[in-house]
Amino acid sequence: MKLSITAQYLQKIRGTDIKRSNEECIRLCAEAGFEALDVFPDVLKDSWEEETNELISASNKYGLELHQGHVPLNRYRPIPVDEFRVYKMRSVDAALKMGLKYLVLHADEYWPKESYDTNKALEFIYEDLAPVVEYAKSKNVNIAIENVFEENYRAPYPGCRTRFSSTNEELLSIIQKFNDPSVTCCWDFGHGYVQHGKEMLSKLKEIGNLVTCTHVHDNYYERDLHLPPFFGNVDWENCVSWLYESGYKGNFSLELVYGSIPDFLLPGYLKMAADSAKWMLKEYMPKT
Repeated sequence: MKLSITAQYLQKIRGTDIKRSNEECIRLCAEAGFEALDVFPDVLKDSWEEETNELISASNKYGLELHQGHVPLNRYRPIPVDEFRVYKMRSVDAALKMGLKYLVLHADEYWPKESYDTNKALEFIYEDLAPVVEYAKSKNVNIAIENVFEENYRAPYPGCRTRFSSTNEELLSIIQKFNDPSVTCCWDFGHGYVQHGKEMLSKLKEIGNLVTCTHVHDNYYERDLHLPPFFGNVDWENCVSWLYESGYKGNFSLELVYGSIPDFLLPGYLKMAADSAKWMLKEYMPKT
């Protein structure tokens, strides 16, 4: 497993409105000891192709693999689903140009009007994603659907479910409905722990060899905190051991997305995050 990270998390510079360049973010990741990247251009902007070229150039300069990228989320935007699909299609083009192994997306844009219906949600999500999946297949781009956690955002009544694919049954149903080896799962450990708690490992095992890429972060108090490993309650020892035992071939990709670290602490913080992930990958490797 190569060690990867979401480099563009580093764009935020604490105390300013200035953004760190993609090249500077990637340089910091390389110097901290990461080997691969989870990066993506802002495909909602007309300058997305220029940013794509920047990411390719910077990754080549510092010798980091461009491995996976994330389609923008529309769950919290006011853009109609049909209109937003244009950006999902554009994401496939960006992934192809960058040579990404996996394009990660959410399957959670179904909003119940009166009550949650799993079957209606599945059909809605399938109809939305099918053109994107077909286009991706035509370009030989692999799609990885990410597990999420339940939340009551915009629920029509208290306790009503709103988020398709927060359960394994739904996650498997949408992957299996496509019935194609190019459609798999990106297992998000932080999301899994918020949703399943101490049962996460058994849920991960249910997805099995459909897991082809990862988002690695930690949390506690049932909140999606995106902390480095060992800063929360995830059972990393058994989860990482299972990845090895299952024959997982993907990368181990840290997804740290919240907050910003003061510049003078940032190199040390990144090295600590990289070193903690490297240690667990070595320590929890099956002993021969």
